[in-house]
Amino acid sequence: MEAPLYQVRPAALLWPTSIRPLHTPRPARTALAQYAYPLDPIPIAATGGKTTPRMTEVSEILALDDRTLLVVERSGYEIDELVFKFAVRIYEATVAEATDVLRTGSLARARFVPMSKRLMLT
Repeated sequence: MEAPLYQVRPAALLWPTSIRPLHTPRPARTALAQYAYPLDPIPIAATGGKTTPRMTEVSEILALDDRTLLVVERSGYEIDELVFKFAVRIYEATVAEATDVLRTGSLARARFVPMSKRLMLT
């Protein structure tokens, strides 16, 4: 869940890219819906050894209600050989206008509206 799907990971280094959180009932027996959450590009250029792939990932999601989420995005970048810093941002995201992509195999050529998000804290 933290990074884009394995199938799109090579393309995930190009922007824009998304993750696809599931909307499930409690207890989670089956998915009700899935929405594309757009990830930000890495905000700071790497200056280090560049030995590992860099990307923005989602490390936490908290549902505030059925339509609103708090999302923690974390970007890692290398500042020296194997020395990393992280940029962390918290967004409020909503599925209100987003397209349900649960039955969509690939988003690469699909027409959809992603979740909207608003920066809350950096």
